[in-house]
Amino acid sequence: MRIDLERFRLAFGPRVVFDQVTASLDWDATDDASRVIGLMGPSGSGKSTLAKQVMTARYHGRVAGINVVQPDLVIAYLPQAAVLFSHLSIYRNARLLEGVGRYRMRFDPAIFADLAKQLKLESILASKIGIERISGGEAQRLMLLRTLSVRPDLLILDEPATGLDPSIREDFLIDLQGVLRRLGICALYISHHWEEVAFLAGRVVFAETIADCSGGIPSADFRLSIPMLLRGLRPRSMPFVLFMALDVPFGRCKIRMQKEVP
Repeated sequence: MRIDLERFRLAFGPRVVFDQVTASLDWDATDDASRVIGLMGPSGSGKSTLAKQVMTARYHGRVAGINVVQPDLVIAYLPQAAVLFSHLSIYRNARLLEGVGRYRMRFDPAIFADLAKQLKLESILASKIGIERISGGEAQRLMLLRTLSVRPDLLILDEPATGLDPSIREDFLIDLQGVLRRLGICALYISHHWEEVAFLAGRVVFAETIADCSGGIPSADFRLSIPMLLRGLRPRSMPFVLFMALDVPFGRCKIRMQKEVP
């Protein structure tokens, strides 16, 4: 599964977000290291915008510069803020995609029931309380249940842990990792928190620079101009890389990195 950017350019008036970017994102659902790609960058770097442009390219015709290689790819999107409807019960909120257009034929009741148990949502789904009374962690797990119950080929998660208390965020990430591995679903995880990406992703794309860390972590100069794809990166080395990426200024910089300890 692959999404290509070919001289992709996006601007809002005079502000250029992406300028002639060429890159490929490729996933392998059979390989833990290639199943989840992290997309990182500072606020305003275009992470969420890129994800929405990919969705537009897939479901509303080609966007100039974006090619979704698999034309029948089913993409589900989990936003930062839970989208829940107060006029629906908790149960109907969770099964919302069961009756929505392109997702209707993909909804799997068996997966829904299994995920509800794994995500510890069975008692909440049976509850008669209003949707506004559930906690932030419960709301995000409910959204995760909703999106995964349609068996998407690719799940885009747009900073889904933002606003959660640390202990709740940790539980959410553990649940997410277990579900993605168990179902073999590929994901693009968007965040500016390196500890979340380090926990979930086997590779990371960082807007503005490029490097290859497959053979350890080198020392080098980098021109901060195009996305960075770190191939073969593992969580033990990722904190060093992301500390570098998040703290260097735009322009020319010298980066000293450390080798991964065997």
